[in-house]
Order: sequence, then structure tokens, then C-alpha cells
Amino acid sequence: MKTKDKQPTEIKILLIENDLPMVELIEDRLISNTLFPAKVHIAENLSEAKKILEKERIDIVLTDLNLPDSQGISTLLKIREKAPEIPVVVLSGTEDPNLREAAIEAGAVDFLQKGGIGEYIVPLLQSAIIRNQEKKRFISFYERLLNDSPDAKIVLDAKNRIVFFNKAAHLLFGNRAEIGREFGTFFPEQDVYTELAVTKPDGTIALCDVVTYNTVWKGEPVRVISFRDLTEHKKLEEELARKEKQYRQLVESLTEGLSILDTEGRFIFANPAAHKIAGVEDGQLVGRNLNEFLDETGREIIRAETMKRAKGITSSYELEIIRADKQRRILRVTSSPWYNEEGKVKGSCTLFVDITKIKNAEKSLRENEARLREVQQIARIGHWEYDIVNDVLTWSDIIFDIFEVKKEDFTGNLNFVLSRVHPEDRESVEKTYWQSVEERADSSHVHRILTPDGAIKYVHERWKTYYAGDGTPLRTVGTIQDVTELKRTEEKLQKIQERFLKLVDRLHDIVWTARMDGSNLEINNATKDIYGVPKEEFQNNPQIWLELVHPDDRAIAEESVKKLMAEGYSEVEYRILRSDGEIRWLRDRKSILFDDKGDPVEMGGIASDISEIKKKEEEKIQIERQLIQAQKMEAVGQLAGGIAHDFNNMLSIILGRAQLAMMKVKKDDPSYRAFAEIYKAGKRAAEMPRKLLAFARKDTVAPRVINLNKIITQMLKMVKQLIGEDIEVIWNPGENLWNVKIDPSQVDQILVNLAVNARDAIGGVGTITIDTKNVKIKQNTSSGYPDNIAQGEYVMITFTDTGSGMDRETLRKIFDPFFTTKDVGKGTGLGLSTVYGIIKQNGGYITVDSTPSVGTTFRIFISRYKGEEQETINGEQETLPRGHGETILIVEDDPQVLENTSIMLENLGYKVLSAGNPNEALRIFRERHAQIDLLFTDIIMPDMNGLQLSKEVEKINPNVSVVFMSGYTADILDERGFLQEGLHFIEKPLTISKLATTINDALSGVKEQ
Repeated sequence: MKTKDKQPTEIKILLIENDLPMVELIEDRLISNTLFPAKVHIAENLSEAKKILEKERIDIVLTDLNLPDSQGISTLLKIREKAPEIPVVVLSGTEDPNLREAAIEAGAVDFLQKGGIGEYIVPLLQSAIIRNQEKKRFISFYERLLNDSPDAKIVLDAKNRIVFFNKAAHLLFGNRAEIGREFGTFFPEQDVYTELAVTKPDGTIALCDVVTYNTVWKGEPVRVISFRDLTEHKKLEEELARKEKQYRQLVESLTEGLSILDTEGRFIFANPAAHKIAGVEDGQLVGRNLNEFLDETGREIIRAETMKRAKGITSSYELEIIRADKQRRILRVTSSPWYNEEGKVKGSCTLFVDITKIKNAEKSLRENEARLREVQQIARIGHWEYDIVNDVLTWSDIIFDIFEVKKEDFTGNLNFVLSRVHPEDRESVEKTYWQSVEERADSSHVHRILTPDGAIKYVHERWKTYYAGDGTPLRTVGTIQDVTELKRTEEKLQKIQERFLKLVDRLHDIVWTARMDGSNLEINNATKDIYGVPKEEFQNNPQIWLELVHPDDRAIAEESVKKLMAEGYSEVEYRILRSDGEIRWLRDRKSILFDDKGDPVEMGGIASDISEIKKKEEEKIQIERQLIQAQKMEAVGQLAGGIAHDFNNMLSIILGRAQLAMMKVKKDDPSYRAFAEIYKAGKRAAEMPRKLLAFARKDTVAPRVINLNKIITQMLKMVKQLIGEDIEVIWNPGENLWNVKIDPSQVDQILVNLAVNARDAIGGVGTITIDTKNVKIKQNTSSGYPDNIAQGEYVMITFTDTGSGMDRETLRKIFDPFFTTKDVGKGTGLGLSTVYGIIKQNGGYITVDSTPSVGTTFRIFISRYKGEEQETINGEQETLPRGHGETILIVEDDPQVLENTSIMLENLGYKVLSAGNPNEALRIFRERHAQIDLLFTDIIMPDMNGLQLSKEVEKINPNVSVVFMSGYTADILDERGFLQEGLHFIEKPLTISKLATTINDALSGVKEQ
């Protein structure tokens, strides 16, 4: 019958580790190993481990030395104390040779670094368990065979590893005698008989006879080492006197000096240590007298001690000797009577130890204690110890000085101290102390004490409590320092700091400091004035400053932080959005504070509200722009004014001749159309200087009180014809629109130029939307209003197109004269500049918003005029007023203009007298003043201007009518004082319609508007 294979015995492992990932790793390796079945018990601390050891049968322990409730080698010792028969493997996070040696010395079967756990843990544990099992079998073997042997027996293999040891060896060496462990290589291969001092597991020293020899054990060559503990033999020295050989070996191996002296003080025997202490060669002490190594003081001591020996008294004393090399050494001497066989004292047996180093150390200790007391006195710091179990308190001397308490008044218990603590601090001191004891934590406390005379002092106490194995608190040691002066200094600094903070809080600038991670923010109250946010919100949310930065400037602010971290300093200007929506400008300066090592420790900065500065800068820029624009307009005006005179004179001829020709042919005549085209071309040519003059605000205009809705409605047909059928015009007239005062022809110019600009921007199908409405400007905060607009009532025209839009750079230049985005030859660059000039000429404002690929919106603001609407004359009259034979004296220095004008007036039914200069005109007027009804004169002429001429004429005939004409601009004429209110004036180029209307008004007595 086939039997089942015996199942491997389950190995129970106790893992003591508080690192959860490490626990999981080890547990996984152990449970999943294929060498043996394992059950793992896990404990996070020593207390849990002890409970498991009490309840479970554990085969091996795997432990970290550093546990929450136990640290270092102490952990191993406690486990060995609890379960000495169970093998223990130590885990360590580092490969520390000293720690490894200490752990092995303390009884660990092996030492494993955590980094090698995955590879070595299973075979190591298996090896440790096997070694432990073998150890148990050998111990059982030795107990059966050698239990009565007093000598320690250890058998080593060829590699000096222990293959056998008996009970005596285990008692002598403890865990160092362990199967498979190396025992050292200090024994030679030949047989040895010697003595060794062996440190037993309890720390005591055993002087042993050691015998080694080679033999064969279990078929293998081995070395047997036998240790005989001679410690007990020393107590039986007199009984074993006959065993002189063993006695001498023992004596000569002593590190203490051992000697026998006769009653005269001569050395009968001295061991090597005694010779060494005396500073002489071996064998040189016998026969010499002890007094040879003493001064008089030493001899007196020896005489007194000799008398004690004679009386059979044993005593210990200190003795200073003078060595052979004249060095003085201090000995601790123990001397006993030495008896003969008859029981009579025949000398003394003396054991002495050189304690010179100890005495010197004691002296140094006393000196150090004195220096410590001095330092404590200077630092006003003392130390104390409190026996918790017995309620006994001890103080160092300085503490009595701190409390100003006499030692005789000190009762030495806790209540005595508490009674000296300031009543307001007493509860907190007692609570802090006992809480630290309960929590097993080091602690400190600053509190006040009362001296016997009622003075208040500040002290700083630190302490540490020690506990028994069961956790019972035993004693507390601590220090106490008088920090009264420090506290007073701190209070002064606190007051200074408070005054400084009050000063900082009164600043209009934001001042702040913070740790490098942004925590512990200190900031003044200026945040309320600048941001509209109290400083507490900044302290609760240090990132709020970035949230309040204007979205368009946030990247600038973030970049300043990067620069601060990289370079240690940054200065930047950006806008913020206050909580009430107001925009303000800040100048933000930040820097980092570094310690002596160059490491950053703190950062801080100042943020200043520079809104007013920015406003002034913007105003300055605006003024500069206005100045530049004014200079441009002045230049254009001068250019236009200079050109206009001659240009208009030539156009007068062209337009006049064209009109005369048109009047002489029928409309269906082919030549009529040719003359009409000449007339239209002349009219268009006349618009060029007019546009320049309008932009430069030098054009002659006739402002009237009008309603913009009516004017725009009348112009819509022309606008639609101008832009074409692909573009839809949406007209939204405002209700109850206020009146304005402006030349209607200028409104026409505005609409035409904006329409043409929109048509070119759309370039195909699109929409133009025109709106009007009344607006009241109260403050410059509303979106879409000009920055510099004055408060008041305005009529706003909004002109929006769905064209290509413009970028910022284009927007900046659109009102500049001659600036155009059109191809060369396709635009004059005067359209929008003309609009701008007209608006400024009439005291209005214009803004433009544009988004590329979306479109453009112009907003025009014209001041409300509280007056009645006046009728306007639009276009040329179908029927021109004609003369009835009245005589007109024309004065013009340009012969062609003079001839052309004369022909036009004759065609209008007037008799014409012509003069090429003022002197000729005066001559004619003197001769025929009774026939002349009207003087029609150019203003700017050689020798005498038209105004002077008119005054001379009026002297002859005050009732004569006068009409002036000129190719110069009204601005130039006005600057020279030529234009006066009520004068009749015709601006060149002259047309028949202008002549007919103006001459008729002058003769009829109609006053010039």
C-alpha cells in the first residue's frame, strides 16, 4: 500500500515591521515561496510582538530594530529576553557594519539589509531555521553526554565554524556559541595551552584555561577547544596553593598588580603586572623594599597599614608611588594578612590597580563640573531631576539662585515648584508637564515664577522623561533657564514691531512678506484702498492677487514671479480689477531675502498704486498726440491753403466754361454730355482741397441747427448708390433725437466717407448698420465712450460694417492724412482723416472699435444744440435767380478768371465792368459810381486787398453792395482779418449757381448767414 508523502511542517514567522509597503513585500515573498509553507504573523510594534509570542508558537522572528515603541539594539535584547530560544533575524535599511556586529553580538542569527530582501529572505530564513533545529539537536545531545562536564567544549571545522558546543560553552559564550558560526581565527593549528579572559553574556569576565587540540569528528578533521573557568578557583587560592602552576598562570595573567611582602615590606613575590606598574623589568621587584618607591607620605601610609596587617586586618586604600622612571602613579591597594602554616602573620598579600587615569578623569570631571557651574551661572541655566515614583525633586545650585530660594527652605517635591510658579501660569505648567509624561514626549515651556519678594521672572524649561519596561514613568530630567532679560528684550522688540506695523499699515503702498512657498503671509491694510479687498482675504488665499490682475496683464504678472524666483528680484507694472470693477495700475516690486549661505528664506515686496501717474502719462501722450495731429493738420492746412488759391482759380474757369457751354446746348445734344462730364470732373477735383481743408479745419462752413435723422434719411439713397446692391444698409433712427448744429454738407461728407470705407472693407456681400440715439455722459466709465469726452448731452451716430476689420497698428493710424491700406492709386488716404477733421472742427468726438475678420464700428458724438431746426438748401436750384440789367464791377488780378466770371455774370443778365487791379477799379468806380450797383472783388490782390478797396468804394457810395471772392481758405482770410460778420463771400472755384445765388442775395439786401 502506497503511503502519502509527509507534508512539510508549516513554518510560523513573526514579522515585526511598521513600514506597510515593506510588510507587504516580505509577506508576499514568504507566503509565495516554494521551499516551505509559511504562516506570517505581523506586528507593527514591540508590544504587539510580545503578545503574539505569548499566544503563538513561533519558529523564527524577523524584525526591524527601529519600532515606534523601541529603538536600536534594545529592541533585539527585549525580544531575546522574551523568547531566548527563538532565532531572530534583524532587518536594516542600511548596511552598517557596526550595527551588524552589534546585532550579532546581541544574539541575532543573521543581519539582512532591506534592499536584498526580495532575493535572500527565503533561503536566509530557511537556513536560520535549519541551524536552529540543528542547534537544538546538538544541545540535546550534549545534555545527554556532557551535562556534568564543568568545562566548555567547542568543536570547530576546517573553516573555524562551530559544529558542536556543550552546555558549559553556551553558558560561557551565550549566542556566540552557535552551530555554523565562525569562532575566530586566533587559535593556531598546533595544540595550545593558554589562558584567556572571556566576556560572558552577562558582561562579566571569566578567566579561563584554554586547551586546543586537533582530532577527527564524524569523519571530518576538527579542532577541539576546551575552556575551564578559573573564576571560582580564585576564591580557593589558599586551598589550591599546591597547584602552583595553575596559580602562577592565573596571577601572571592578571592586569592588576599582585604581590606578597614580608613584615619588613620586602617583595617576596610580584606578578608581571606589578613589575609593569612599578616601571621595572620582570623579576627586579623581588628582594626590593616597597619604601624605595614611596615618598615620606607614602611611607607613613605603609607603616600604618603594616600595623593593620599584623592585627589580621584587611583594608583598601590609595597610595601614590614613584616609578623607576620617576613618574608618579596613583594605586588603589587592597591588602590582606599573609599567614604561615602555623597561622601567624608573616606578611601581606597585596592587590593594586593603577587608577591614575581614573583619578585624572575624576579631576577633569571636577574641573568640568566647576566650569559647567560657571557657564550655567553665566547663562542662568540649571538642571533638575524629578523622581516621579517618590515625588523627590533635586536642583542644581543655579536653580536656587534663579528662584532666590535658600537650600534649607527647599522641600524637594513638585508642589514646592508649583507654588513658586505665577498663579496665572500654574495650571498650564502642570498640564503641560503631565501631558508630556502621558504622551511620552520631550517637552518645553516658558512661564513666569515669583521670587520670595514678589518679583516676576521668566524661565524656559525643557525636560525628558524615562520609563520602566512596562511603560511606568520613573523620572524626569530637565533644565531651567532664566530668560527674564530675553523676554524683556522680546517685549521691547514686540513694541517696536507693533509700532513699525502700525506705520506700515498707514502707508498707501502695499507692503508684504511671506515664506518661499507663499505661506505665513504678512501684509498691511493698503489692500483695502488699492484692491478693495481686506488683507485677511489675501492671508486666507495668497493667490488672490493674481486673480485680481487684469486678464490682459496676467501673463505679465506671472512672468514677474518666474523672474523673481530666477533672479531674486523683479519689477513690473500691470493693471488690476478692483472688487468694484474699477481698473487701477500697480507698480509691483518683489525681492528674495537670502541667508548667510545664500539659500532663499523669505520673499517680500511693495506694490504701489500708480493709477494717477499712468493717467498723467496717458494725458501727456494724448496731448502729444493731439499736438502732433494739430501740427499735421496745420501742415495740411497750409498745404491746402497754398494750393487752393491757384487751383480754385483754374477750376473756376473749367467749371464756369462747362456750365456756360451746357446752358447754350440742348440736353439731348451729344456735346451736352461731354460738357457735363467736364463739369463733374471739375467738381470732383474741387473736393480734393476741400477734403484737405475739412481735415485741417480750415474750410469755410455754414453750420445750421439740424436734425441728424432727416439729413441721414435724405443721404441714404446716395449712400446706397455709392456702395452697390451687394451691401445691405440698415437704418435705425433714434426716437425724439435732439438737434445739433453742423453744416449739413459736412454730415454728407461724413456719411459718404464712412460708406466708401465700409464698402472697401466688405469687398462683396455685407451689411452696414447706421444708428442714432441720445446719450448723457456722466462719467468716463461707460464702454464705447471716448476717454477724454466731457460730461454732457450728445447725439451719437453709430456706423457699423461687417468688413474685414483692422488690427491695433492700423487702428492707430486710420485718422492720419494720406494713410491708406488700399493699393497704390486706389485711395487718397483722406477719407477717414476728413471725417476726423470735420468732427473735431465741430467740437465732437469719434471712437472706433474693430476686430479682424469681424468688422468695424465708428461712434460719433456731436453735442446737443438746444435751438430750433433751420431749413437747409441742398443741391443746386433748378431755376437760377437772374439779374435785371444791374451793373457789377468785377475786380480780379487773374485775367482768365476775370474773363470767365464776366461771361457768367453777363449770361445771368448783368452788365459787367471789369478791372484787373484795385487802382483800376477805383478809377472806374469814381468815373461811373452812379451806374454801379455792386462791387464783386477778389480779396487777395497786389497793392490793395479787396477789403481796403471796398472801404474806399464805400467812401464814394456808401450804399453800394459788395461781394467778396477768394481762392484762399476762410482760415487764412480770417487770420488776416479779411472776413467779418455779415459780409457776402464766395469761395472759389466759382460756379454759375454760386454766383447767381450770392449776387442776388447781395442785391436784395439778404444778410450773409
